[in-house]
Amino acid sequence: MPLIITNEGPPTGGEVVFGSPSPPPPPPCVCIENLLCWDLGPEQFRRTTAELTARSRKVHDAVGSLDLDGVTLDNTLKALAHAEAEYTVQRNMLTFPWHVAPGLEVRNASADAREKLSAFDDDMSMRKDVYQRIVALGMKVDEGALTAEDRRYMERLLGESIGELRAKTKRREEVDARGLDTEARIETYLETSMEARSRGLLLPKEKQNQVKCINKQININLQTITCDQTNAALESVVRLHAQKSALLGFKSYADYALRRPMAKSAQAVSTFLDELTHELKPNRVRERRSARAAVRRPPQLREYFPAEVVTRGLLGICRDLLGLSFSPVHGAPAWHPDVTAYAVADGASGQPLGQFYLDLFAREGKSTFPYRAFCAPLQPSCLLPDGSRRTAVAAVVTNFTRDTLLEHDDVQVYFHEFGHVMHFLCARAEHAVFSARDVTAWEFVEVPSQMLENWAWEKEPLRRISRHYETGAPIPDDLLDDLVKNRSTADNMSQCLARSKFDQALHTQTGLDPAEVYARLSEEMLRVPGYRRSDIPPYRTLMDPSYIPYLDAHFYRYLWGEVLSTDMFHSRFKREGVMNPEVGLDYRKCILTPGASKDAYEMVKDFLGRAPNQEAFLLSKRSGEKNEKKKERKHGNNSKTTIGDFAISGLAPKSYEFKKCEK
Repeated sequence: MPLIITNEGPPTGGEVVFGSPSPPPPPPCVCIENLLCWDLGPEQFRRTTAELTARSRKVHDAVGSLDLDGVTLDNTLKALAHAEAEYTVQRNMLTFPWHVAPGLEVRNASADAREKLSAFDDDMSMRKDVYQRIVALGMKVDEGALTAEDRRYMERLLGESIGELRAKTKRREEVDARGLDTEARIETYLETSMEARSRGLLLPKEKQNQVKCINKQININLQTITCDQTNAALESVVRLHAQKSALLGFKSYADYALRRPMAKSAQAVSTFLDELTHELKPNRVRERRSARAAVRRPPQLREYFPAEVVTRGLLGICRDLLGLSFSPVHGAPAWHPDVTAYAVADGASGQPLGQFYLDLFAREGKSTFPYRAFCAPLQPSCLLPDGSRRTAVAAVVTNFTRDTLLEHDDVQVYFHEFGHVMHFLCARAEHAVFSARDVTAWEFVEVPSQMLENWAWEKEPLRRISRHYETGAPIPDDLLDDLVKNRSTADNMSQCLARSKFDQALHTQTGLDPAEVYARLSEEMLRVPGYRRSDIPPYRTLMDPSYIPYLDAHFYRYLWGEVLSTDMFHSRFKREGVMNPEVGLDYRKCILTPGASKDAYEMVKDFLGRAPNQEAFLLSKRSGEKNEKKKERKHGNNSKTTIGDFAISGLAPKSYEFKKCEK
């Protein structure tokens, strides 16, 4: 049954409620119903999938049958937005059990639902009649009647701004002296629309079906990769990507994939990676040394990271930093007895924000593949038709070992995924789509998670998340100092650069042998011999099966995101206090609360009070711990160019002031 989140009294048995044990009751305008059911049987999966697609198709049919001159905000844009909100929750409920359900029959039923819903999504994305109505609305809508989010949602559906749409149709009318009716104007616009081309709306039915078959085969390949098939799977996926982009009329798959992100073009990504490679090249000896030191971390370190202690410390950090409260939800329905649930509310007002599940430990049948761990955004927050707000629900899924003692690498992964949870639960967008990670600018998707990782490397937070599992003693200063001193993303950074270049090469050029490209990059960037196709396992340094799903011309986003997150962390938190609640509330307000409802670049500018740049990132990679104070003293807004210009030059520091968000 769906769960109604309630705020219970203080739990017994020594448990801790993070925040006020008796928060004020939620205001009536908040709908805190969790619509997710975890007790579906195989037949219910099949029936619910059929009912869900039928309801969604009915809405699309209604929009697609509207008279082109009769479209309105309510019968077109808002109808699609509300349908998408309901569809997203149910879709996640049906597909998520593929990873976590204990029973094989349920996992198989979930896998079948994933396949059917993916095919349905392809069908709906190619609805030319629906897209025509969106264009018609964009041509006539009173822009003054649009909220900022309505405009952003419409422009997301259009693939460009309303102003660009109107300019194109006006120019066409000026050229064609015959005069065009609405349908003809829309048809001429579609011929120049990048969005129409990328969806395959201009293709004949036969070629649309080819694109759908390619999408299906890509999904099958990515879900069935094994260690001894890495080479073949990679070659197959790259070939399918190239076939798809060619059918859609793009020069390369990278050009297709990068039509929306901040970078905008494959050339911009290539320039960004080349300049980073050049700037960070002198550090590789020190980086490899630091990485070896990390490998030699004393085995007793994990004795200070029991999972329960880390969880309590992590929640306490987010409570104090972001102004939140966390309360266990006792008896919450879930997919397995191991799973725990927490309700999240604003610490000051008590207003509910949502709920999250923690499914942390490995068990038979559970899979995080193709990820080491992941955050599942299950129910996005949004405004409902009656004006009330639905709260969000998310889950963290990891495969930590049963002894509950975590390696520090596990702690970093835990913080990373919980950063995604905080982004999802704190988002307060009007439309559900803007609470979802998959519509955030690709370069920004990992920024909130990379941000929270920083607290797994700072002394004060580390003390809060560590206690000896037997004695309860704090972590010794020498272990703590050694851990912090040897922080390095060295080989990770080199490998991330190499993987990003590998990804771009495979998706911008045709006829490449992945093994040959891999060998060259291994030797040039990692200073290790390049392995050939015959080696077992193949791609053992740059590649393993878990990385192939990331090779979609977007792998560079981890580097781009780290430039942004490092700038924000060092410019605000390191200067003003890593546990400074005022900075934390600024961060929540400027970065987390908007979700994807604002431009990512503008959100970072709001938080920093200036345009982001790469200075802090480069300094953090060039400086060891002994130079930390010098680095912080020197850091400033020095660059004449910014990350928005893809430049890495201009490193002479200047001073600058920070403009905080208004509370």
